[in-house]
Amino acid sequence: MNDSYDIKVIKDPPSLTRGASSESVRSWMDDIGDTIAAQEASRPVHAVLVH
Repeated sequence: MNDSYDIKVIKDPPSLTRGASSESVRSWMDDIGDTIAAQEASRPVHAVLVH
């Protein structure tokens, strides 16, 4: 078992601005979900940091 961990920085992540519509937020969350699902195929995702 490989116990090493890494952080993958996404250079061009989806972005929201204050006051974004609920439709925009749902789309953004779908994008994050797709990214997590793709990563989970090879390694577990333990956290997603959004700043």
